[in-house]
Amino acid sequence: MTLGFQLYFDKTKKVPTHFPEKIIASVCDALAFKTHSFYNRFPDYPILEYNQIVEGRAKLHTIREDGKNRWKAGMNIHFVVGNRTPKRFQFAPVVKCVSTQKIEIIPGYYLGETVVKVDGRKLSFSEIQQLAWNDGFTNFVEFAIYFNDGFKGKIIHWTNLKY
Repeated sequence: MTLGFQLYFDKTKKVPTHFPEKIIASVCDALAFKTHSFYNRFPDYPILEYNQIVEGRAKLHTIREDGKNRWKAGMNIHFVVGNRTPKRFQFAPVVKCVSTQKIEIIPGYYLGETVVKVDGRKLSFSEIQQLAWNDGFTNFVEFAIYFNDGFKGKIIHWTNLKY
């Protein structure tokens, strides 16, 4: 199934997600990363270098709504940008969904009060920070702002990671 990703967090295109590079880094080696056709498709997009991602964090999973319970282990994942547009581009090789986990994000009045439950288990703050990094966010604050309305869905894993 297709997983579409945004290149920017905001409509003004001032805050890049770097999700494509972080995903490419999680499924490709350094040589494949540097020669990847993604670089040629988006000349105005500020591309990160492989070593910047390795020193930072690769994106190891994604968090999505799944009201119809469609995502299952063993399904093919097609990573794309520009989904359902003429600019649709698959930027990474097809990989298998290794597993899924249920996630619930309950925002607090203050950022530190945000509650995250995975498969019903409440995560500690350090686990939430790790989850945010593994999902491609720079830090917990960026993650909490993105999910500030609360959220119920699934973590779609393409690695063996589990929470």
